[in-house]
Amino acid sequence: MQDRIRRLDELVDISIDFRPCKDYEQIVFTGHLVYNTNAKTKSLLHNQSTTVRGTILDLSKIQNIDSTGFGVLVNLSKEAKQQNRKLAVVVTDPFIDQLFQISKVYLLFPVVDSPEKALQILDQGYVPTLSPEQY
Repeated sequence: MQDRIRRLDELVDISIDFRPCKDYEQIVFTGHLVYNTNAKTKSLLHNQSTTVRGTILDLSKIQNIDSTGFGVLVNLSKEAKQQNRKLAVVVTDPFIDQLFQISKVYLLFPVVDSPEKALQILDQGYVPTLSPEQY
């Protein structure tokens, strides 16, 4: 049984790539944003720049997200607010987009279907419906 669990953990992984994008930083997540990758995700995000105007969280390569993954996004929203930075999220998978609608996380930051749209909405001065504290 332990061997099966270890193999499953090896299949469920995450990688994060940091890319400059105009005055913002684009963070591209690949893999699974779930409980088993939560510690690794938090560790990798320590490399996030705090000198940019904001962040585009690109989840277009995410295969799965669970409640702990949404918790990571909410915490990133809190940090961005404390540092007076803007945040936008890119979601292209219809199922994951539906999870965003169900969880109402879209009230904290804009959820769009491309990095270009994220950049455009951040440049336009998007104001979230809710603050992270209200969520």
